[in-house]
Amino acid sequence: MDSAESAPEESFSEVAELLRAATPRVWATPAIAGLLVVCFVGSVLLGVEPISPTAGQLFEVGANFGPALVEGQWWRLLTASLLHAGLAHLVFNLWAFWTAGFLTERLFGQAGFLAIYVLSALGASLLSVTVKPLGVSIGASGAIFGVYGALLAFVLSHRGTLPRGFLLKQRSSLFAFLAYNVLYSLVDKQIDLSAHLGGLLTGFIAGWLLRRDLLHPSAGAPRRVAGAAALTVALLVGAWGVRARLVRVPEIRDQLCEDAANRSGNDLARIIAAIDECSRAVKTSKNRAVPRTERAWLRVKQGDVSGAVHELDEILTDSPNHAPARQLRAAILLDGHRVGEAERDCIKLDEAKREDYWPNATCSEVAMARGDVARAVQRASLVLEQRPDYEKALRVRALARQTQRDLAGAIDDLDAVLRLKPSDASALNGRGWLRIARNDFAGGREDVEKSLAVRPESAPALGTRCFALVGLGDLQGARRDCTASLRLSPSDPIQLGMIAFLDGHRDEALRLWKRASEDTPLEAGALEPWIAKASGR
Repeated sequence: MDSAESAPEESFSEVAELLRAATPRVWATPAIAGLLVVCFVGSVLLGVEPISPTAGQLFEVGANFGPALVEGQWWRLLTASLLHAGLAHLVFNLWAFWTAGFLTERLFGQAGFLAIYVLSALGASLLSVTVKPLGVSIGASGAIFGVYGALLAFVLSHRGTLPRGFLLKQRSSLFAFLAYNVLYSLVDKQIDLSAHLGGLLTGFIAGWLLRRDLLHPSAGAPRRVAGAAALTVALLVGAWGVRARLVRVPEIRDQLCEDAANRSGNDLARIIAAIDECSRAVKTSKNRAVPRTERAWLRVKQGDVSGAVHELDEILTDSPNHAPARQLRAAILLDGHRVGEAERDCIKLDEAKREDYWPNATCSEVAMARGDVARAVQRASLVLEQRPDYEKALRVRALARQTQRDLAGAIDDLDAVLRLKPSDASALNGRGWLRIARNDFAGGREDVEKSLAVRPESAPALGTRCFALVGLGDLQGARRDCTASLRLSPSDPIQLGMIAFLDGHRDEALRLWKRASEDTPLEAGALEPWIAKASGR
């Protein structure tokens, strides 16, 4: 009885000694585990949420994504395997990797183990993006499945050469782990089963090709090198095949069109190339209005405004609810001073769902051009609900609020602009002007001097400082600034009014400021206290 019980223990002890002899030191497993932890901490420091990160956050730090691969970002196939969707994801993967990593490393040696891990990560990413080309995927689990696949290959290829009890124990553990994870992948739709299967299959093949004789671990090295090279070549060929499939996915074609348009800038050659890219996307797109709208925008940049309007007219005839095309046409009509036609498009956009498009400030500007400042404020406010840091909408709303004589609200909007662009000369001068109107002469002067530090020869800023200095009692400095402002802009009634005011001609100042208020309603609220001063109130 005693000898029967000790036999398995002896066989396991012999295997352990054999493994230690074949691979005396084990460092790759803890090194990879440490790298995964470092990458997780690094991603958090770069802004990725540590518990429930978004797909966008993960994409920014290297997640796998079909359109990005098509554009040449092939490094994502490997960087994705270093990232995790939260702390729980990392902890589970570390446990699974730690459980199998040490044994697999001793069986294959460090070089073989690292080759298995990297090739499995690559195979996992390739199958994942093939099955879900528009999915953002991350995680070391594909590579870890590859480690288990390699371990399975070793167990199956060494039947009869290693103690039966040892092999049965490893095989049972392997099948239990794999069965549980595959079933769990089927239940939880967030788990990337294709990555797991890709890693498992690649790891199994790599394990079979890189298996070695534990009694003579250095024997067969050329065969193993050739096997690893052959599998690497096969995966690289597979990667090109995957790319060929990805470029045929309609949504990716649409994305390539959008990316080419965004990169085109004002470079005519790039604009023409982007138009060609979008024309290809039109042929395969499930929603042809999407790439056609991008193409229309590119035609505007090319200088073919009539061609752009013609294309947008056709798009909206076929797809009257396509908000991006309507918004672009409204912008073109506004630039062409066809404000009434632009407003008709904006009325349709007012009825559109916000999630159907990414709104900009065009319709707020249309309302301002029509003198409907209340609607301009309303439209800009709706845009800012969706895009709180959208600078142009903040500026338009600031102007509309100033026209409404809501100076405090206008200052709030310019505060937001200056949080985005602290040295923006126009916003600094605008806020300074409004602060002066609210009797904050010191604050107004501070703002306008910052503005003049950026643009020393700015007539509006010199004029603003003139008013600030009057409020602060520095009449000589005020006269100097108003005179300098009038040298740059000789017919400005606001500065002419201040010179008249300083000369004691209050009736002339009153006439000029009232005229400025009537001609430019935007300035009426800011001039109101000065009109009161000139009137003797």
